[in-house]
Amino acid sequence: MLMPDPSSKFLRVALLAVALCGASVAAAQDATYLSAREAAKNGQLNKVEQLYPQLKQHELVPYVESWLLKPQLNTDAPEIQAFLKKYDGERPAELLRADWIRAQAKQGNWMLVAQQGALMLQPEPDVQCYSLLPRINNGDSAAKEQGRMLWATGADSPEACQALFDAMWSNGDLKASDGWLRARRQVALNKPGQARQTLTVMRVNVNDAAGGLDSVLNRPVIYLERVGTPNDDTQKELVTLALVRMARTEPTSTLSAIKRFGSGLDRAQQEYVWGIIAWQLGIQHSPEALDAVKRSGTVVLPDDAEAWRVRVALRSQDWGLVKKTIEAMPEPMISSPEWVYWLGRAYKAQGRDSAADEQFQKIAGQPNFYGVLATEELGQRAKLPTQAKPITPEEIRAVEKQPGIRRALAMYRLDLRPEGVKEWSWALRGMSDRQLLAAAEVAQKNQIIDRSISAADRTKDEHNYRLRFPTPYADKIMPHSDRQNLDKAWVYGLMR
Repeated sequence: MLMPDPSSKFLRVALLAVALCGASVAAAQDATYLSAREAAKNGQLNKVEQLYPQLKQHELVPYVESWLLKPQLNTDAPEIQAFLKKYDGERPAELLRADWIRAQAKQGNWMLVAQQGALMLQPEPDVQCYSLLPRINNGDSAAKEQGRMLWATGADSPEACQALFDAMWSNGDLKASDGWLRARRQVALNKPGQARQTLTVMRVNVNDAAGGLDSVLNRPVIYLERVGTPNDDTQKELVTLALVRMARTEPTSTLSAIKRFGSGLDRAQQEYVWGIIAWQLGIQHSPEALDAVKRSGTVVLPDDAEAWRVRVALRSQDWGLVKKTIEAMPEPMISSPEWVYWLGRAYKAQGRDSAADEQFQKIAGQPNFYGVLATEELGQRAKLPTQAKPITPEEIRAVEKQPGIRRALAMYRLDLRPEGVKEWSWALRGMSDRQLLAAAEVAQKNQIIDRSISAADRTKDEHNYRLRFPTPYADKIMPHSDRQNLDKAWVYGLMR
């Protein structure tokens, strides 16, 4: 008869004690990290330095090390170079490099700014502008094109980008037409303050007897009444801005206003105003929207306006207009599954079956709504892509060991959710489908459901719909949905 090993109980107790001790140490280190983080926020780097030795084994120690390097950002310190080399490609290095570029730009060390800017992987707008400035001043044509693309978006411009745009104006890399187009787009997007900033960079005199830009942005109807017929190119642009401003809130009134005041505008200016009118009337499902779409031609508009022009044409079953408006869309919008599908439908309605099939084939089989519709248009039966083979424990452990994943999990553990989301997204960069699915399993194991979905949703060829569409808290949700006779998939779809 086998007797129980008297040492086994002792071993279990010992292992439990070790586990509890380890958990206690980890909790203490977490508390120390939070103290160091707070001290760094308050500029108490002496305290951070005192706490640093206790954190050398903590997952988030790279951030502690980066805080300690902040006083050296105004110098070409070898310690910073060593840090960037040590954590090359990781988010802590990206953030410190960005801060170094900002500090060196203010010091006027443009050679270092250009060198380090070229190494940024996902630069913030201000860092991108700092990095482009020395290259543009040296005549770099690729940098000039990047600067023009930044300008054309009409997005919020930090101070660093204002300096870049000033240089581009001075160098002749931006023209007056570029400035007015940007201001027009900003007014269309209901960002009058940014439009004012754009015109300031242009150094254009926007004052006239009718009240100038202030009146255009604040009292467009009064401005139009005062001006009547524009006298010069600047006034034409101001009248265009006034009509665009008016169209955003009063599209029906703008219909009569453009007929009254638009005759003095260039064709492109008139088409832009008609495009904004079409956008807003389309949202209202107005029958007058179709004529506005036709009058807008193929002028490039903000993405929402582009989409609504097509929707108006679709609602009217005007397939020629659908084709024309989609074909005029800019990249990457025209390549999205939605518009690829509808362009195919437009070709098919015109009897161009081979051109239609070519469009449908671009997205057929994709696991999305328009991919399914395209598959059916080709006479095929839509089906779910083949499920990926189960992720192995070895694959999961390999992902768990990645420093970025460990840092993201630590941030979630410390309830630093916004930072955890960014760290997680950074860690997923460049992962294969198998690694993404392993990361999704890791997130699910740690009950971070949204990050699990985020990882699983990025796969290109190998998919796992259990991870993409999880059903957490089913034991609590299902009894209630059953009592209400609600479909489980509908309930979870609503929650998402």
